[in-house]
Amino acid sequence: MPVRIAICLLLLGSCARLPAQEDGSPRIEVAATEWQFGEKEQGDRDEMRLVVRNRGKAPLEILYAKVTCGCLEAVIEDRSIAPGDEGAVLIKLDAAKQQGEIKKQVFIGSNDPRRPRVDLLVQGFIHPRILLEPAQLDLGVVDPDAAEVTTQEVLLREGLDIPLLGVDVGLPNMLEVKTEAFGETEGRHGYRLHFKPLSGLPRGQRIQVPIRLRFEDEMVPSLGSAVAVEAVGILRLSADRIDFGEIEAGETGRVELVLEHRGGKEFRLTSLRALDPAILIEADLDEAAARHVVKLSRKGEGPGSSITGRLYVVTDLAEQRMLSLPVAGKILRKR
Repeated sequence: MPVRIAICLLLLGSCARLPAQEDGSPRIEVAATEWQFGEKEQGDRDEMRLVVRNRGKAPLEILYAKVTCGCLEAVIEDRSIAPGDEGAVLIKLDAAKQQGEIKKQVFIGSNDPRRPRVDLLVQGFIHPRILLEPAQLDLGVVDPDAAEVTTQEVLLREGLDIPLLGVDVGLPNMLEVKTEAFGETEGRHGYRLHFKPLSGLPRGQRIQVPIRLRFEDEMVPSLGSAVAVEAVGILRLSADRIDFGEIEAGETGRVELVLEHRGGKEFRLTSLRALDPAILIEADLDEAAARHVVKLSRKGEGPGSSITGRLYVVTDLAEQRMLSLPVAGKILRKR
């Protein structure tokens, strides 16, 4: 009992001293924890003066003011604030290189032991000077020899006249682009980009062709984008993935993959490889034919319950040298 009483007295003594320590400390108080700047135009500037008060009994030191976006700047106007006084941190917004919804934070650190960091939320919307519609262009699966032209619009903000100097295509042998300007139409004006796939596209492979638009504009001199496209393969596949489904433990799952040349041309399979070593592959690698059947089997054994990986098929076709298919399946554990 004496030991317990001593511990209680010690704890009570610590608690009794705590208010005195707190009373002698600085206490930070900010006038706001949010800055809703509303709607701005790209290129606008704005600022907010965040008032910081010291409600404590010791000088309040502002140690840092950090931002989470290059569109913001935090300037500490008063690094030391006496008890009962107030200072400020100036938050500046530069919307030159930002667009769309903005939701960022400013972190303000101080020597207040109870609240060493204050977070300020900065939120609003910045209307762009130049807008792509659709923002991401996907041509899907196309036949380069018979592909249609797909259009993307470059919209300029109302009242702006920004010359388009050119469009740079990262893979010019795979995609052709032509441009045309259009005037005010239903409250919209700008340029139309007409994209046409070319025969240089790799067959059966989805790629992203980088695009860069160049403008005569100091604020937005260029705008980057990408066009997704896949050229239909020379080979027609019976499935776009190898799926063994559910395999009972101890049993064997089997899948057949059929590859056919769309033009009826004979070809050879030069290599077949699966990342999963437990998958057995049967196929005639010496025979030249317009149609090949690849048989795959997988026993229901292994440390994991899921089958994953890829199957790689290599051919002697210059137009489509290699194919890669995902492998899936599930091994059911013994009950």
